[in-house]
Amino acid sequence: MSEFNDEAGKEFDADFKVNGYLATAMRHIQAHIRTKYPDSFAIADELNKLGQAFYVDSTELLTGRYSHDPLCVAIQLIPRALSAYQASILSAERGMHIEALTLARSIYETAFWLGYLHQTPDTAKNTLFAETIRQELEVYRLSIEIVKDNAEHLAETRSRMSALGKELKKYPNSSIKMSDLASKAGFGNRYTEYRMLCGKAAHVSVQSTIHYLNRQDDGSFNGHIIGPDEDAVPEIFAFACGAIIMVIEAMRWLTKDTSRDDEFQALMARYAATMVPTDAIS
Repeated sequence: MSEFNDEAGKEFDADFKVNGYLATAMRHIQAHIRTKYPDSFAIADELNKLGQAFYVDSTELLTGRYSHDPLCVAIQLIPRALSAYQASILSAERGMHIEALTLARSIYETAFWLGYLHQTPDTAKNTLFAETIRQELEVYRLSIEIVKDNAEHLAETRSRMSALGKELKKYPNSSIKMSDLASKAGFGNRYTEYRMLCGKAAHVSVQSTIHYLNRQDDGSFNGHIIGPDEDAVPEIFAFACGAIIMVIEAMRWLTKDTSRDDEFQALMARYAATMVPTDAIS
């Protein structure tokens, strides 16, 4: 952060050592990083506004529909993707590398489900519902060991499991692997990026923790990196913006709204010209 004046630098160093990323002096970092990557943040901000506009308009399509309608299910997923995207941009402002990539991974997953809900609406909806029930059932199965000595809680748990089991029979869809989900969504060529994010960020691994070590020119390490990683911002944008573009594409399919196509195409062109290609990131 050589651009900081001495006073700001000292304030940040002292504050960060005590409070980490909750330091009030992070405002210096945020301003610095936004100034360093103006084009990337401009594209990210405009993609966010475009996604928000699609979402706000799509809520009108909910009128007269039931919650189990595939389109309603899809629209319910959109704010999940948008909030994760917005959080990843907030993390990028703070140089929070791994955290931003973890959020980007969740956007990929949501985009895959949105695409699947467009391609085969009823099958996708039933698969999502079945996955949800299976996950809840598994939690109850595991909790039996916890409540086994409490007769009342054990009875409640078993009753809930029985009800969920009956509900699951309404959705005889088998579990789906993420790679298959991406393919069924029409985003099969993006699954590799999702897997990269699993190893680089979302899962505990050597790859996701080595980021915190300070590497010498000869490849050796000489301690931990303390503080924001401003050099990671291009990689964050490559993944996060690429992921929200998938979400917006899926929203276009689902809502049949082509009124913003020119704006969307222009943003995708700027993204391709400005961001680091994901196949160049390791």
